Amino acid sequence: MNTGERWFRSGGEGWYPGLYEWFFSKTRKGIALRAREEEIVYEMLATALEPDHLVVEFGSGTGNYTVPLARRCAGMVTVEVSEEMQGYLRERLLREGLTNVETRPGRLEDGLGTPEKFDGALAMGPFFYVRNLEEGLRTLIFKFIKRVGTSRIGITAVLRRVFVYSY
Repeated sequence: MNTGERWFRSGGEGWYPGLYEWFFSKTRKGIALRAREEEIVYEMLATALEPDHLVVEFGSGTGNYTVPLARRCAGMVTVEVSEEMQGYLRERLLREGLTNVETRPGRLEDGLGTPEKFDGALAMGPFFYVRNLEEGLRTLIFKFIKRVGTSRIGITAVLRRVFVYSY
């Protein structure tokens, strides 16, 4: 099995939190990817995120964005397909003392099974696995983002990674 086969598996299989953290904190490529993503995401958040906002995050992984977002908003729902990543994230949230985050199993395409709407949505990794990117974006925007009057949707993309925020 090559590195790509070990890294990218469907249905949440093969996602090991330790490997994921190692890649993004110890390899040149991972560090560069994470730095560029963070620059774009945090710039968007600085202008859009309010303390009373509710945010949904798809593909939360180990919580790189979950933790800082949870500290700056009223509440979050994270949706992650990998049981191992969910467990890691729940433990991290406990260590960080964050109680305003609900973790759920699932994928972007599956939705949440409820009519909930959020002020913002973050999806950094799932778009690599969505077969139809346009349909994935529609799902994210129209199923999960609140529409308030003439609200605008801000979209920041890094390759196939997308942050959508209603402001």
